[in-house]
Amino acid sequence: MPDENNDRSEKLRRAIAALEAQQRELGLDFTQQIAELRRRLGEEVNVSQSGSGVVATQGGIAAGAGGVAVSGDVHGNIYTGLPTRDPLEALAVYRRVLVEGCRHMSLRGLDVGASDPTGAQPRFDLTQVYVVVTNFLKP
Repeated sequence: MPDENNDRSEKLRRAIAALEAQQRELGLDFTQQIAELRRRLGEEVNVSQSGSGVVATQGGIAAGAGGVAVSGDVHGNIYTGLPTRDPLEALAVYRRVLVEGCRHMSLRGLDVGASDPTGAQPRFDLTQVYVVVTNFLKP
């Protein structure tokens, strides 16, 4: 496939050069044809990759070994810290990210103005709203 792409790109380059030469020598107007061939040449992608890395072409995303690729509109929390092999530390990181994402309470159900996406959204930290309950029962 890469050889086919290289051959096609080379044919397009030769066609562009031939039309440009005829345009100069004969005084003909091949502007539209040349523009179309250049557009097609711009769509050609020739990528070569070796090793553990990755390549992303136009419109694509890629992540190398141990990486994470995120595309599009991302909403919510994304942990971007260093990875860990310790399961207890990974669980602690997960809990921190989860608590951070869930710690604010919306007033959307209580106040019509709070549901207006164009206005300033009042946010309350859950520690301001709820009382911490400690389990006094002994096992």
